[in-house]
Amino acid sequence: MMVDEFADTIWECDVAPAGSTQQYNCMFPSDLQAQGKIRGTAVLEAYNYGTHKTGEWVGIMICIIVAYRILGYLVLRIRKI
Repeated sequence: MMVDEFADTIWECDVAPAGSTQQYNCMFPSDLQAQGKIRGTAVLEAYNYGTHKTGEWVGIMICIIVAYRILGYLVLRIRKI
């Protein structure tokens, strides 16, 4: 969900107060920091969310589904006895 939300977004940074050495206060370092913007992929990198791990997460979800179905089947069989 994080990748879906942030992958293709660009966020605006706050303007730095007067007298500061920087023009913008950005929460995350980004290649657009000089323009006062944050790329969504920079936010994902800051939280160690890789955008290239989709296959891994799909595999984990399939394993969880299979495990719950097996557990559900075993519970029904045990209750029948």
